[in-house]
Amino acid sequence: MHDLLRLYTTEQAPTDDGPAIVRLLRRYCGHVRAAVPLLGGPAIAPPRFETVRQAMAWLDEKRDNLFAVAARADALGHPAIAVELAACLGMYLIRSRRVDAWITLAGHGLAAARQLDARAAQQNMHAELGLALRHARRFPEALEHQQRALGARNLGDLRAQALNRGNIAIIRRRRGELAEAEAAYASIVRIFEELGETHQLATTWNNIGVVQRDLGRFTEAVHSHRKARDLLREEGDVRSEAYALDNLGIALGELHRPDEAENAHIEARTLFLAMDDLEGQPRS
Repeated sequence: MHDLLRLYTTEQAPTDDGPAIVRLLRRYCGHVRAAVPLLGGPAIAPPRFETVRQAMAWLDEKRDNLFAVAARADALGHPAIAVELAACLGMYLIRSRRVDAWITLAGHGLAAARQLDARAAQQNMHAELGLALRHARRFPEALEHQQRALGARNLGDLRAQALNRGNIAIIRRRRGELAEAEAAYASIVRIFEELGETHQLATTWNNIGVVQRDLGRFTEAVHSHRKARDLLREEGDVRSEAYALDNLGIALGELHRPDEAENAHIEARTLFLAMDDLEGQPRS
């Protein structure tokens, strides 16, 4: 562990080291933000890593430090750093299959957001914790946190509301409430169309296709996944396009169109290989 960080996390840092510690932590946060788009999240900082492997290697190396900071930052007077780390590290923790650590980290983030008394941060941390709990298949708790995030949103923030509703729809689908999930996605599509949010619109169409597959409506699912693929291709989001292609292949397979299904899966894997993202490849 870096000496300054060791001092910080054990509450032994002399007062004179305070600014240096903050600079160190800000640098860490900057690197985490730079890794997020490579792991499938939004571009929230200039790139500092060329490949997914580089980003994952840095996060693996610094993981213990980052977790220690997130656990102690709010108690030591820097709650905003705990919130930022909790908001940014989710994609890494999904890929590294550390869901329990994600739940813990999001819990630290929520506690820090409450210390800040920042409504928006609390909303985001409820949503983040809901995501982590969903991946742990703790659906009642996940739904509670997503609903709390949605209930606290500004009524004028349609984008944030739609994102929360989308997270709730995923939970509904995982619980087998397919009609409710499909109805929710239909309303979300309308919002993202009105807002011109092409990427989120594509993601929603991809999720609609998954629900349609669950309902046995495979022809409709093919249409939805193709729509998602085309929108994502226009956006240049290669990773999300690969996932849409993989889902398309699954739907085509259900329609007993093996050649088309295989082509879709091959195209998806080719895209992941081009990104040097072996871990992110669909497992169809």
